[in-house]
Amino acid sequence: QASHMERLRGLLDGAGRPYTVGVSCAIHEGSPWAETWTEADATMRAIFGSHLRQYGFLADDGLARAMLDATAVALFYDPAVRRNNTTFWGALSQGAIVITNLDADSPPELVHGQSVYDIHQLTTWPDQAHEHRRLRYAGRQLVQGRYGWDHLIAQLGAAVTA
Repeated sequence: QASHMERLRGLLDGAGRPYTVGVSCAIHEGSPWAETWTEADATMRAIFGSHLRQYGFLADDGLARAMLDATAVALFYDPAVRRNNTTFWGALSQGAIVITNLDADSPPELVHGQSVYDIHQLTTWPDQAHEHRRLRYAGRQLVQGRYGWDHLIAQLGAAVTA
């Protein structure tokens, strides 16, 4: 996702304020750990330089705390965010401002500037507090509604009784 990270760096640099990018590494099963870590770290350091803070491998609770401390959370997927990207939904449920990449197959409720920011549509760093409050609320509503546990349990219950 280097191209998304480079675009993110451009937005952050363009804002003209100091920043730090914290990165938690996740290596998928079947990938060679040492090689994947080395490659990912080198790529991120080449993009963010001294702005990079490498968290290493965070457990779910550590990642949740890091997201709560962040001004915004950037989560980029190949090819784009999908319904099954659990880290994404976890970030929204915490009220994070999420910057991601959307495409035609992303959940239709994810709309740039309404529930998330799409990296492809941002032209400046989004730092308007009133917009952030609206996005935080919209993200939480999505998770509590259609993408929350109550909705899933109701669907499973309906399938069992049918």
